[in-house]
Amino acid sequence: MLYVRGNRKNYDDWAAQGAEGWSFNDVWPYFLKLEDNRDPEYLANGYHATGGPITVERPRYHSEIKSPILEAAQKLGYRIVDSNAACQTGFNEFQCNVRNGQRCSTAKAYLVPAENRRNLDILAGAHVRKVIY
Repeated sequence: MLYVRGNRKNYDDWAAQGAEGWSFNDVWPYFLKLEDNRDPEYLANGYHATGGPITVERPRYHSEIKSPILEAAQKLGYRIVDSNAACQTGFNEFQCNVRNGQRCSTAKAYLVPAENRRNLDILAGAHVRKVIY
């Protein structure tokens, strides 16, 4: 349920090894398109978006030890970062695929809104051999 995009360099390495369309700059617009980030602090940094089907927010539960750990990290010179932004090295307050305290799964985000379409059959346990587009 953690919302983690991965490291920019991994995507760029895949593209350099021949995976056309998989550089970070290629996939970046899709990260923004899927995201409905509900945290104004994260939205303000320019690495997040609203309006997509996957809801992203910080968990509502806050452990008693969280604040002291983050404070100690800062006192020791570590940064508190958004791991889905420019820098991933440091401590972070993670975000999750959660909507109103419940998991926002891919099925909830994409299939439930489309489940009554006449051109869609949802089959549990089906195996796909070929996608025709």
